[in-house]
Amino acid sequence: MSFDYHVIRHESLPILIAAIGSQWGNHSMTNLFSDCLDACQGDERRFIRINDFSQAQMSLTDIIMLVQMLSTNHVPGSYLDTHFDDVLVGTDAWVYVARDRISKHLGRHVALFPTQDAALRYAINQLTRGAHTDPARV
Repeated sequence: MSFDYHVIRHESLPILIAAIGSQWGNHSMTNLFSDCLDACQGDERRFIRINDFSQAQMSLTDIIMLVQMLSTNHVPGSYLDTHFDDVLVGTDAWVYVARDRISKHLGRHVALFPTQDAALRYAINQLTRGAHTDPARV
């Protein structure tokens, strides 16, 4: 199965946008996470990663299996990686389930927004207010 996605790094802020297309697969998610790590290579700051699932077609079973695989295998660059604070984008019911499961695994709330623009405004606001924890400054 093919997987369409793109990773964009903000030009001046520690923000990544990972937009996931309609096709996906567990092994391809590993590639996405690897590309996220590559996009931040050489930058020690902690990044806010906006995961835009608004175009993805997943089922509740798919997302439960994906979150379980990521938490069991500790995939570098995934939601459990300390390089990233993740924000989710989407309106389908499974995105809410994903947010709840990821929040539970992380032990902290993961923000969820209906649009990428809203998530980007949130990320910029977090950075501006100093609410984003950067381990380089701790």
